[in-house]
Amino acid sequence: MTKHMTLMWVAIAVASLALAGCQKKVTKVEPIPEPPPPVVIEEPEPPPPPPPEPVVEDITGRLNELLLPLYFDFDRSDLKQEAISRLEMLASFLRDHPSVRLMAQGHADERGSSEYNMGLGENRSKSARSYLISYGISADRLEVTSYGEERLASFNCSEDDYCHGQNRRVDWQILAK
Repeated sequence: MTKHMTLMWVAIAVASLALAGCQKKVTKVEPIPEPPPPVVIEEPEPPPPPPPEPVVEDITGRLNELLLPLYFDFDRSDLKQEAISRLEMLASFLRDHPSVRLMAQGHADERGSSEYNMGLGENRSKSARSYLISYGISADRLEVTSYGEERLASFNCSEDDYCHGQNRRVDWQILAK
């Protein structure tokens, strides 16, 4: 081999090496991972507000207005028009307040025997009760009793019919509100 040839081989080898060194290196590029979504810490919903305190209606004042005595004529247990009007208002109130329970207390003046006056007082209280029942008030909410002439509202009436009239009545007692 000649010197020339050797040089040529050396030149080809150097050129090959030079070309090999100039080639682009292909590198595998890993994709950049996406950042994880931000962590959202949700605050728990606040508890609902407590229900409002129930409004407790004070019915005592209205009951006192409605529970005035019912007055009766001498030796009678039928209801007067004034008593009927008040019983209608009382029935309306009782329908709106189903927890209210009452006792009708019948009274008589001192004329007549004690036994007769007890019966008359009972008939008066039953008249008031029956009227309320006729307006749809449950009978188990209405009790009756008679005191006859035992609990007079007016004393020493002698011949004064107005004074006696104050004793011929039905009073009310509240048993439950």
